[in-house]
Amino acid sequence: EYKQDVAILDSADKPARLAFNQIKKNEGVTSTPWSVNDLLATDKKAKKGPTSILGKLFQHRPRFKKTPVSLEFVANTGFSYGIPKAEWENVELASLPADIAEKVKTSIAADPKIDEAGVDLKDFRLTRTHVPLEQPQRWACGILDEVEAKQVLPFSVPNKGATANILAAQFLARAGKRAFAKDFAVLLERGLTRAQLVDILQEHSDVVRLSA
Repeated sequence: EYKQDVAILDSADKPARLAFNQIKKNEGVTSTPWSVNDLLATDKKAKKGPTSILGKLFQHRPRFKKTPVSLEFVANTGFSYGIPKAEWENVELASLPADIAEKVKTSIAADPKIDEAGVDLKDFRLTRTHVPLEQPQRWACGILDEVEAKQVLPFSVPNKGATANILAAQFLARAGKRAFAKDFAVLLERGLTRAQLVDILQEHSDVVRLSA
């Protein structure tokens, strides 16, 4: 988890839309929901740049000015805001109560030193994931089972656990760099296209379905 965790492009050839996802986890049986204040808290020791979680996430929009960019903070716990605090599984920032939304916009604008008028909360959301913290590859096995049951692929994947680990290693090998990716070309270098993903899956398949 360094700077940005997941970037999704809509096309490997002519990408026109981007989705950036920041992934965080709260561990332990006493883990609590993320509050809006938690997400806006700044690191006073930091020397430069946005230091809050939402500030760091928002900075991708100015970086890709001509491209529609959706933003998502993803965590294994829910979210809370308001007095008294209400807890939510998913939050669309643009749909927050007006006073809280204004606080979010003001804080984000102050963090990267950008004009508050340029802070648009549309397509900016907080999402709870139910992917388990321990052995997430078992969850991936379930997804591969669903894909196979729907016959999305023209082959089966018998050893789903090993395949899930191989896919994770492939993503890590490509994306495990510490510098920001500032353009589409670098983003593509650090990820897997749909075609590459299918090729990897097929390498670990033993049955090919023949179309009628």
